[in-house]
Amino acid sequence: MKITLNGKIGEHLVTFKSDLGHGAAHWQDNKLLSNTSYHIELEINDFFEWDKNIIVTIP
Repeated sequence: MKITLNGKIGEHLVTFKSDLGHGAAHWQDNKLLSNTSYHIELEINDFFEWDKNIIVTIP
């Protein structure tokens, strides 16, 4: 998945945007280049259920 980093919100937490929407993720590299695009692998270790832990947002 291709993402573009928006900024840093913690020591290892970044915000990003992609064609699928916006999000936050744990970033292992100390270097953060905002507005830089990366191709990443996304690993989700959770079960998602609509209106419980995932919601629709209106842009």
